Amino acid sequence: MPAIHQWSEIREQFAGGALLLGNGASMAIHPGFGYGSLRQAAEDNGHITPEVSEIFRAFDTPDFELVLRRLWEATSVNKALGIEQGIRPANPS
Repeated sequence: MPAIHQWSEIREQFAGGALLLGNGASMAIHPGFGYGSLRQAAEDNGHITPEVSEIFRAFDTPDFELVLRRLWEATSVNKALGIEQGIRPANPS
């Protein structure tokens, strides 16, 4: 099993480097980094279109990672079935 070290013990080995933390670490610092808050801020600032918001509602989640994974999976299924990419109306007339 790998050893777990205190940052203070190993930081000199990583001088000038970067540390990538996941969303859980961000949320431990401040709850405003939660998926729901981030999605709402993105919507409020015009970074998410109403169509994309509908995808989040359809999946019943604010989780960006889950939505992206499901869209990636849908793209893979469409490719396997020979379905072309593109935007189509949900209820064509």
